[in-house]
Amino acid sequence: MINFRIVKNRRGKFSIIVTCPKCGREGYLRVYSKRGEEIRAFKIVHEKFNRGCHIGINSEYFEELFELHKAVREFEKELAYEGDYPSFRLI
Repeated sequence: MINFRIVKNRRGKFSIIVTCPKCGREGYLRVYSKRGEEIRAFKIVHEKFNRGCHIGINSEYFEELFELHKAVREFEKELAYEGDYPSFRLI
C-alpha cells in the first residue's frame, strides 16, 4: 500500500502527495504520459524543476496509483457539480 495525502492549493485544486514506492521520498503525483484519455505513466516529482521517479504502465505500482488518481479526480468533479468548488469550471 502506498501512503498518500491530499492537499488543496490556493486555487482550490487538489494535489496528491505520495510516498514514492521506488525511493521512499515524498512527492507530487503527476500524469507523465497519456495517449488520448488513457494514462500510460505517472511521475512522482520530488523536487522543483520536475525531478522525480517514473512509474510506467508495466510497473507493479501503476494500478494502485491509477486508482488513487482516478478517485481524487472524480471527487474533484463532484465538488464542481455541487458548486462547492468555484475555481473549477466545466464548459
